[in-house]
Amino acid sequence: MSENHGSGPNGRRAGAMPKKGSSKGKKCLVALAVLLLLLLLPVTFLSVYVQGYTGIFPNVYVGDIDLSGKTEAEALALLNQTYRSEKMQGLSFVLACQDVREKLTTDALGLAYQNRETVAAAMAVGDAKNPVARAIAFAKQKLQRKEILPVISYNTELLGATIDTVAKPFEVEPIGYTFEIEPDTVVIHAPVAGVKVDRNAVASRLEELFRSLVVCDIILEPVTTPPAPLDFEEFYAWLTSPAEDAYYLRDENGNISVQREKLQCNVEKDVVRAAVESIEQSGNRTAFFNVTTTEPEVLSLHLKENLFKDKLGSYTTYYSGTAARNNNVRLATSRVDGYELMPGEVFSYDQTILPRTSANGYQAAPVYVGNKVESGMGGGICQPSSTLYCAALYANLEIVERHNHSMLVSYLPAGLDATISQGVLDLKLKNNTPYPIKIAGQASGGVLTFSIWGYNPENISVEILRGGDGYYYTATRVVKKDGVEIDRHPLGSSRYVPPAPSETPEPTESAAPEETAPPEETTAPEGDTPPATGQDEPVPSATPAPSPTPAPEATPSPTPVPSATTGIILNE
Repeated sequence: MSENHGSGPNGRRAGAMPKKGSSKGKKCLVALAVLLLLLLLPVTFLSVYVQGYTGIFPNVYVGDIDLSGKTEAEALALLNQTYRSEKMQGLSFVLACQDVREKLTTDALGLAYQNRETVAAAMAVGDAKNPVARAIAFAKQKLQRKEILPVISYNTELLGATIDTVAKPFEVEPIGYTFEIEPDTVVIHAPVAGVKVDRNAVASRLEELFRSLVVCDIILEPVTTPPAPLDFEEFYAWLTSPAEDAYYLRDENGNISVQREKLQCNVEKDVVRAAVESIEQSGNRTAFFNVTTTEPEVLSLHLKENLFKDKLGSYTTYYSGTAARNNNVRLATSRVDGYELMPGEVFSYDQTILPRTSANGYQAAPVYVGNKVESGMGGGICQPSSTLYCAALYANLEIVERHNHSMLVSYLPAGLDATISQGVLDLKLKNNTPYPIKIAGQASGGVLTFSIWGYNPENISVEILRGGDGYYYTATRVVKKDGVEIDRHPLGSSRYVPPAPSETPEPTESAAPEETAPPEETTAPEGDTPPATGQDEPVPSATPAPSPTPAPEATPSPTPVPSATTGIILNE
């Protein structure tokens, strides 16, 4: 039999019941949608409003100035009325620490109010690319005040230098943990607090005053300043790291010293940690622990023994003339004396002897101007430069820059002089050795000597050969090791002009003056062929002292005595 599937009188299938829950669910969904719409409408309207809002957000202030709703131009005009640099011109204040006082002025500091930058910071409040986020930020800003600091600028370097001047006499730098590493023991000393002025606090206080449009004296108070805490892991890693060679180091005063080697320590971490932790409980605030060590190849003892050990080269000339010229010779020499160079560094004679002014101690004396002799400030300083040049040749230093005089000089052989013209011509020497060198100079009683000290483990010596005649000369440096020639190279050529007949110096003024300007052509161009004068001859190291004579023709001595490291020539 088949089943009956007919429908009832209401059109429903027989046996089906109505679903009451589905009707209630639809009503809930509709109610929720309406609620969400009611909630989103204000946010939507606010987002639309804020998107078209071009002013500064509500409750944004610069000092007492309310910038709410202002456009960029309106805000700038308001700030320019109050924060004007002209208001602060000519004001002065004092930075003081105990009995040291330094006066500063707003003009010297270059105080200025950067109002455009301040307005830009105000315009950036609540800035967001997302419209909803911007609308929410706008609503929040309605409920709170936002302070924008006026943007200012001033000379921070001058302020820092002034603080240093006032505070440093009363400051003590804090010292962290210090260590002494011996071959079998490490001694640790506890840190020591210092006394320092908080420079950031001083700057913040001054900026606060500037933003308030006032200035007043500021008292600097040094306070106890602890050293940085010890990073134990970093310290242990350094302690046990590979050994490091001793080395040379130049300090802020230009002096070169030896820095001690670092030994590699072999020790357990717990041993080191226990020693560090016990320092504060010890009576002398020190602790020690035993180690085994490994040395590097280069030790400080070796470097100290060889620092400036050997005289690499030396040269002597004799000076005379006016009291002013002799003063300049002695003064320039004293400023070069003791100059130290690390390997690879370049020495400048022009910069070292300082500008030739009366304020620096120089006096007017004869100088070369072309082919004439005139009076000029600093006359005579070329004799030290020429003497130093010869000493550098014998020391086998690299000559970075050198120029000959426009006319022949009488205090050393032609072709070996080195003239100077402030800011234009210079004598520059490079320490091309692997070790530090020191220049020693002395000028007294008419005797001028320069010596260059360093370390010469390879027994290098130098011989200087000259060739030429009249007003054209060449020089060659011959380098020897243990007396055997290993290198020979030309030093360049020197061309001179004859002096004007009426301007020939008196015999008593035999020493060559300084050039006041570079000669039109005093050095032969590269590639020039010198006149044939026969074989080059060595520069003499010592000759009998003749009586003073005018500048000679500068022909080589027929019977010179060569020297490996020292050259001496009397006033020819």
